[in-house]
Amino acid sequence: MTDSHWEIPPLDGAADISRRPGPGSTLADTRYWAGFGLLGIGGFAAVLAAVISLTGWSESALFLVGVAVVSVLTGAALVFEQRRRRQQRERSRDSSDQQWRRTVRPRV
Repeated sequence: MTDSHWEIPPLDGAADISRRPGPGSTLADTRYWAGFGLLGIGGFAAVLAAVISLTGWSESALFLVGVAVVSVLTGAALVFEQRRRRQQRERSRDSSDQQWRRTVRPRV
């Protein structure tokens, strides 16, 4: 019987590509969704402000521009912060992998 939480890492120094993020991994990670949602709300508010400004309601358009700016800046900050945290997690995982490879010698 095998333990499912144990995994044999590559012992020949080859890159383990299965642990690297692939295309679309940012969208699949649910931690980014709050930032993407705020970016979408900001984009929608900007378009709505442009349409409303064409009808002559400048006060409402100005309010929506403020909403758009705040939500886009907040959404971008959330996305970049999550990206920074993800890179830190990957660096710590890579360093722990390298430490493991240094302590366990492969059999020849």
